[in-house]
Amino acid sequence: MAAPKKDSREQMHRIFSVIRVLINHRNPVSSKQIVDELEQDYGICTTLRTVQRDLSTLESLGYNVKCSGGQGYLLNRSELASMIFTDAEVQALQMSRSIFGYFEGTYIKKQVDSAISMITGSTNRDNLTKKYLAELEDNFMVHLGPHRQFANKNDIIDELFEAVNGRQKVVIDYHRPAMKTVPLQVDPYRIILYRDTLYLLALRADAESLQVFHISRIESVRTLSRKFRRNTAIIEKFEDTLSDCFGIFAYGKLTDVTIRFSKSVRDALQERVWHHSQQITEEKNSVTLKLRVLASNEFAAWILGWGKEVKEITPKAVADMVAKMRG
Repeated sequence: MAAPKKDSREQMHRIFSVIRVLINHRNPVSSKQIVDELEQDYGICTTLRTVQRDLSTLESLGYNVKCSGGQGYLLNRSELASMIFTDAEVQALQMSRSIFGYFEGTYIKKQVDSAISMITGSTNRDNLTKKYLAELEDNFMVHLGPHRQFANKNDIIDELFEAVNGRQKVVIDYHRPAMKTVPLQVDPYRIILYRDTLYLLALRADAESLQVFHISRIESVRTLSRKFRRNTAIIEKFEDTLSDCFGIFAYGKLTDVTIRFSKSVRDALQERVWHHSQQITEEKNSVTLKLRVLASNEFAAWILGWGKEVKEITPKAVADMVAKMRG
C-alpha cells in the first residue's frame, strides 16, 4: 500500500488539531479563533478559508460542528468519545470514578468527573450499555475508609500541577510536625499518589537529590517566573532507590531483613505483595518473610503494626529500630 502523500498527512494532522481546538471549548468558537489557536497552541499556520474547508470535511464525516444561527462551531464531545472508546472501556472508566473520591472537592476530581460524564453520556451508546452504566452505582461500590482530605488544598494542587507541567520554579511554605513553617524554593518534578496521599517530588535549590513533600503540609505556593530543566539522571537515581523502599520515602541503609511471624498471620502475609524482593516460607509453627529493603522508619512502623505476631527480627539493627519506636 502506498504511503499517504505529504499534503494528505498535513491535512490529517491539521484536522485532528482542529478537533483538539474544538473539544477544548465548551462554547462556540469562530473560524478566526480556530486559526489563531492552531498557530498559538499547535504551531500550524493556515488560512481562514483552509480551516472552513476542514470544518466542512468534518461535517461530511458525520461530525455536527456547526451551531445554529451562525454562532460559530462546537463539537459534541460525547459523540466523539463514542467513536474512540469501546463499551467495555467506558464501563471500566465509570467504575473508576468512585476511586477518585479521595480527591473530592479538588480540581482533579472535577476534571475526572467531567471527562467520564462526557465519555459515558454519548447518545450513540446502545440501550443495554446505558442500562448497565446506570446500574453500576448499585452493583459496584468503593469504600474509601479513613483518608486525607484535599478539598482545602485545591488551589495548591492546581498551582503545583501547572508548575510541574510548565517546568516552573516555585516557593512552597512547608510545615513539618512540631516545627515552624519554612519557605523552600524547589523545582517541582512530579505529583505522586501513594495510598491515600498526594506528594510532591521536588528538587530543593540547596540539594543534589530529589525529596518527597506531603502536599497536605504545604500551606501556600508561589510560582516564580524562572523555569528549570529536568535532570534525568537524578530522576533515574530516585526511581532506582524507590524500588528498594518500603513506602515512599527513599532513605535508610539497604539491608537484608528476616522476620519470623506466628503461623496465624500466614494468609494475611501471603495475600499481598509487600515488596518486590519478598520471599515467604512456612515452617511448622511460623511463617518467615525475607526482604531486601531500605531500613527506614516507614519499614519499622510496618513491622510494629503486626504487634505480638512478630516473633523474631534480624538483623539486630532493624530489631532495635522497631524496639525504639515501640518505646
